[in-house]
Amino acid sequence: MNQFSIEEDQIIAAAGLPLSILAIIGLASNTDIFDFSYLLPGSIGAAIYINARYFEREVSGIVKEIEYLDLEASEAEIKKIRVEDCEFGYKTSIFQKKSWLILKALFSLPAEFSVSKHMNQRLVTFIDNNITSISRLPDFYKSFSELKADIRSTVPYRKDKFLEIEEQRGKYKHFDYPSAGSVFKNSRELGKPIGQIIDELGLKGSRSGAAQISPYHGNIIINTGNAQASEVINLIDRMTDEVFKVYGIRPEPEIVVVK
Repeated sequence: MNQFSIEEDQIIAAAGLPLSILAIIGLASNTDIFDFSYLLPGSIGAAIYINARYFEREVSGIVKEIEYLDLEASEAEIKKIRVEDCEFGYKTSIFQKKSWLILKALFSLPAEFSVSKHMNQRLVTFIDNNITSISRLPDFYKSFSELKADIRSTVPYRKDKFLEIEEQRGKYKHFDYPSAGSVFKNSRELGKPIGQIIDELGLKGSRSGAAQISPYHGNIIINTGNAQASEVINLIDRMTDEVFKVYGIRPEPEIVVVK
């Protein structure tokens, strides 16, 4: 599940590939349409499942077609679905409503897109050498930052968002502790980002055992040691209750609790 190929007008990427590889492919080809995916942890499949977004751009704007396996079908058969039929919305998709296993996806490319055979092989080698060693966030950050710097040294300079992304991730210490990312989805009804609300409620830094609401970002729960799932869930419940008390709205979780 970690294979990819680059064709004339598309990238074909397996669901197990890190999403950030799209940003590096974009850098290698001198196009910025994938920049927003740089340092977004998680896989291609997970990004499609939740319609991952950053800088007001999202996966549904770059994906063209998805192959999947219907786990409830009487016979195993790989099926395809076009982006228009995926019911993409703000961090939602049809895949959250179905027992479908995402296998791979086709991503649209601009007409001027091109990657040399040498550059393509460097990307393949990077995946082969790192795919099993970047599950930890610090390793993930280090590996992709180094690959980005390496690729940039060999391609024409263009203005991109990579430095801005690195500075923002550093500001919020996103890669310093294990986490499951954003706890809640933002809500227009609340009128402001949920992280800001958690901060204003004085919840940042609150603990339950080794789980802690990040002192740097109110919408992230970090593992400071050997946190248990029950401790993380306790903090999620506490955050939900406090937001409801003040705003009368229960924020919608982005984290999926597997029982």
